[in-house]
Amino acid sequence: MKTKLILLLIVALFAGLLTGIWFIENKREIVVEVELDPKELVADGKSQITFHITVTNPDGSPRAGDELGLVRMKGYGQLKASRVKTDAEGKASIDYYSYRVGSYSPAVTNEIMVTDDSVGRIIGIKKRVLFDVPVVEPEKSDMQPGQKDKESHIQLGG
Repeated sequence: MKTKLILLLIVALFAGLLTGIWFIENKREIVVEVELDPKELVADGKSQITFHITVTNPDGSPRAGDELGLVRMKGYGQLKASRVKTDAEGKASIDYYSYRVGSYSPAVTNEIMVTDDSVGRIIGIKKRVLFDVPVVEPEKSDMQPGQKDKESHIQLGG
């Protein structure tokens, strides 16, 4: 009976410790800033945009070595990679590739989610930030169906 009580006490202390760590980790704030270069993506199947991500603590100090996960939530573009790590200045960059606008893939604003997996290392709390990628249609060309453009893309349809 005494050993069961001691075991129960140890489990309760461990659960209390995990709850305390969870509370502290969940309250931790970070600042994630994303800059797009260029400011919008042309849906021509050839263009790309670079996301410059900066992660800092609320006091402005950089968060070096944070692992960031990126996921496209809405839209049709393609990320070069799904994970990136911040450098000593808390900065990371990743490319995002365009798609060709069409009837099944219209020019719509893409939504990207960045998760910082390094904030809650002990319990697995992840800080999430969503940002939009404006997408515009390419300028209309004078190409005829079946004609090749400068980069050997074939224009299909009208």
